[in-house]
Amino acid sequence: HGYLSYAHENVELYFELLRKSEPNSIFVLSSGFMCYPSDVHFQYGLARKSIESQSTTVMLVPSFEMEECVRLTVARQCAKTYISTCPEKEEAVIRSRFPVYMGLSCSKLETKHPPSEVMARAAEIWAREASFDTAVEA
Repeated sequence: HGYLSYAHENVELYFELLRKSEPNSIFVLSSGFMCYPSDVHFQYGLARKSIESQSTTVMLVPSFEMEECVRLTVARQCAKTYISTCPEKEEAVIRSRFPVYMGLSCSKLETKHPPSEVMARAAEIWAREASFDTAVEA
C-alpha cells in the first residue's frame, strides 16, 4: 500500500467528489496533493493543472520565506499528537515541497498570520471573482 497508494486514492476521491459536487463547491485539499508524482494517477495532471489554474484556488503556506516556512512547518507537524514523526523527516518533506508550492501559479497566503487575517485575505481573493466555479469536468 504505502504513500503512492494513498496518493492514488486521494486523486480518485477528488474526481469522485468533483462529479458529485454542486456548482460553487469548495474543495479543501492537503498541500501534499499538489506534490504527488505525475504518474500517481492517469488523471492527476488534469486535476493539478485545473486546481492550479482556477482563479479561486488559494495555497496556504506558513511563510513565503523558506527557512521560516521550514521552522514553522516542522514545529506544527511535530506538535500533532495523532502522527508519529520526527523533525528531520518533516524538515526534508517541507524542503522538497517548498519550491513546488512557491512555483504554483495560484494565489498564495501565509498562515503565520492570525486565522482571521488569513481568511479575510482569502475572502478578498474570492470576492474579486465573479463566480466560485472551481469544478473541472472529469
